[in-house]
Amino acid sequence: MLKRLFTILAIGSLALSAVGAETSVVYTYAGNMVASWGSGKAETYDVAIRIKDPSFTGKKITSISAVLNANEGIDASSIWISKELKTSKNKNIPDTYVDTVPVETISIEGLEGDFGQMTSNLETPYVLTDDGIYVGYTISVAAPQDGEKLTDKQKAPLLLSVGDNPESFYLHATRSVVKWMAYSEKIGASAMIYVTFEGEFPEYSVGINKIEETYAAIDKDFYVEAQLQNTGFKDVTSLDYIYTINGEKIDGHIDLTTPLVPNFTSSTTVSLPLKGCHELGIFDLDLTVTKVNGQDNINMYNNAKAPINIKAFLPTTRPLVEEYTGLRCGYCPRGYVAMEEMKEALGDMFVGMAFHSSTFESGCMVTVPDSNFPILSLTSDLGFPIGDIDRRIIMDPSEFPDYWDSCQKRFAPADVNVELKWADESETEFELESTVVFCDDYDTANYRLAFALVADNLHNESWGQSNSYSGKTQLPDTELWNIFAKGDHIVYGLVFNDVVAYFKEPDGIKGSIPLTINKGEELKYTYRINKTDVKNIQNQDFINDDATVHAVAILIDGDTGHAVNCNKSQDLLFRGKSDVKCIEDTAVEVSTEYYNFSGLRVISPTAGIYIKVCKMSDGTIRTNKVVIK
Repeated sequence: MLKRLFTILAIGSLALSAVGAETSVVYTYAGNMVASWGSGKAETYDVAIRIKDPSFTGKKITSISAVLNANEGIDASSIWISKELKTSKNKNIPDTYVDTVPVETISIEGLEGDFGQMTSNLETPYVLTDDGIYVGYTISVAAPQDGEKLTDKQKAPLLLSVGDNPESFYLHATRSVVKWMAYSEKIGASAMIYVTFEGEFPEYSVGINKIEETYAAIDKDFYVEAQLQNTGFKDVTSLDYIYTINGEKIDGHIDLTTPLVPNFTSSTTVSLPLKGCHELGIFDLDLTVTKVNGQDNINMYNNAKAPINIKAFLPTTRPLVEEYTGLRCGYCPRGYVAMEEMKEALGDMFVGMAFHSSTFESGCMVTVPDSNFPILSLTSDLGFPIGDIDRRIIMDPSEFPDYWDSCQKRFAPADVNVELKWADESETEFELESTVVFCDDYDTANYRLAFALVADNLHNESWGQSNSYSGKTQLPDTELWNIFAKGDHIVYGLVFNDVVAYFKEPDGIKGSIPLTINKGEELKYTYRINKTDVKNIQNQDFINDDATVHAVAILIDGDTGHAVNCNKSQDLLFRGKSDVKCIEDTAVEVSTEYYNFSGLRVISPTAGIYIKVCKMSDGTIRTNKVVIK
């Protein structure tokens, strides 16, 4: 055990860095998006975080700092500690420690302008107990004098970091929030409060926060996803563990390719290898991490339990990726890039469907009315570009690669396969035949199939993609991104893939999967599409003669509407024709502001998702979701 000095920033993302002597380690702010926030009123704000972690029991708080947007126009300010959050006559009443401190002006690297900071060094360090503690600050925004108005910093005096840790932002305000509230999840932000601790911290200590429920095939080795937290002082490079399944106790070991760094605020998911089970059924897994880097693990939370489902076979899960886009959508190139990169990287495992919207396109590749878009079951807010995976998770299309891996690990109840062929020699009708095999028996199943025809290698010399990334230098230096970064405000000559060419029953066909299902049985269903029906919503032929099409079969849960598995067929040459023309849009941006999803105007956007509000050269205002990496 070594005596260490720790500083925690209670806003989620943390980085480890050595400071000064070898015995001093500091956890510091690591670049989360920062936003200003406030009610726009002259009032008193009380802001707090809660520290309640067994790792800190017995440790001493030696100093506290808070960072503000406002560096002036504050009447009173203090740092405090309290065992509970309470008010009397609308005034915060801390019960443990209060220190009246000034607001000093500071600068923050990477952000423009001046900011405020309050710091209190405790003469007598506070020793934390198992009950935890609230740490906070109070500022009073000065009322404007006659004829004056609040400054922008007084209207939004708090500085917050985007995050939703429920313990990271409690708020009371004398005019706008008159009762203490857990505010982090409400607006998706965390208070910028730093707390410095002193105490004895172990070198090797790994706790298990959670083990995920796991599915595996009989007699096959598998992995379990464990959320591990390193509350020791050194990086973790190897783990030893003991686990019991169905009465059999087994030793396990893993050498980590990426070390677990010390982190007192969040966990990391690690895939732990387990031996195959020899019986079908659902069993309890009991797992204990016994050693860390070969040394005894002293963490009191080193054990966890979870159910293990052993199946006769494990279906291959293919997430369904649905993108919503349009030629006149200036930020839709990021969806184009994401879909193309995933298609290249994942090959046959990638099942993508790009829906072109009539809101941003005059016919062209639009084949499904916006009112029939599957994403409307999740949201009515179609801020383009937008997308979903498995009709469960809404996201910006540029986030598809970030979520795909975790979605692919999700258990699928059945394998899905689909074949595409011509139903006749004259090639006037497509025949799509699916084969679905479930790994469990069902007496009253509620599943259905949906079928789509999806086109690749679509191109047309008149199709110009609006491009808001022209001249942007912060984009990744890749072949696809360079098309847009080095291109004009409208890019011609693109090839479009995974475009939805025909999709009439996006919610699935009732009766396509029977109510009674026997595991291992092949369930076949045939679906036909007349080639003459493959047109855009203006009843135009739009598929060029060298384009190909493939079938997509989607297995849908009738109870939830989720896509639980899918697959795509081989390609067929369409041999079509196209003379579709599109209307150009040449308006460009003249001013820009960024907001997060809670309506916080962002001072200096870093990596993340934002609402971008642009004033265009033609006088219109455009609002889009954007991602900055």
